[in-house]
Amino acid sequence: MNSALDSSLPVQKLTASSIKDFEACPLLFYYKHVYRVRLPFERQMALVFGSAVHKGVEDFYNGKPNTFLEDFKRKDITKKEDQPEADFLQEFAEHKELGTKLLTDFVDRQSWLEHVYGISPRGVSEQKFEIEAKNPSTDEPLGLNLKGTYDRITSTGGILEFKTSKKPYKKDDLEEKPQSWFYPLSFFLERHAIPESFSYIVLLKQRKKEPVQVLQKKLTSDDIDMAFRKLKGVVMQLKMRNWVRGNGRFEDNCDCQRFVKLFGRV
Repeated sequence: MNSALDSSLPVQKLTASSIKDFEACPLLFYYKHVYRVRLPFERQMALVFGSAVHKGVEDFYNGKPNTFLEDFKRKDITKKEDQPEADFLQEFAEHKELGTKLLTDFVDRQSWLEHVYGISPRGVSEQKFEIEAKNPSTDEPLGLNLKGTYDRITSTGGILEFKTSKKPYKKDDLEEKPQSWFYPLSFFLERHAIPESFSYIVLLKQRKKEPVQVLQKKLTSDDIDMAFRKLKGVVMQLKMRNWVRGNGRFEDNCDCQRFVKLFGRV
């Protein structure tokens, strides 16, 4: 653990998710991770569905029976206020069928994953970590910790992240999404070894011909150095405490507006 936390920083730890929030909207990051307040609890269909599929993947690797139909429960989902009950039940039934198909497709493609991408079925799932953030070359600390959970670490040292999505991921996602550099850096700092690769395995909801997409990057020391530079850039911006609204394409739908209504402006 980090024995020299930097009091000038507004947070003591970062996750890939919190970095994603900061990059999308610093004001949203402030409410969620500095002020640490929560919006009224809602469990949207897509969130519950993704979690159930994710558990199905984990159960497969652990040699357990597929319990997706038991895990994806109606009572766990918050129905939209303006959605008729009949429409909601129809959507729920479609997602049950879709989840079963996605997991079947994933299991059927294990040989393809191993032979084409070198993704071994052997490994460990849901590995939690919390490690001191520091320069991988000089050990100079950044004054906070990195925390998260690897979806899976293969027996050959590859990092796997599983996603469900309507649309295929883009090649740029291997460079731009925080997970793609946050986890390799954390792996190196924790284990003093460069991970073999980082892979997104995307189970596609609307793709009939090839429902499983793989985006993979083989990793080198240059990738670890670049990851640290990205992390240091985030830390330097955090020190400025400039909690402005984001200006991305999701600005109008950003949850920061709901936080402002409930808790007031910063």
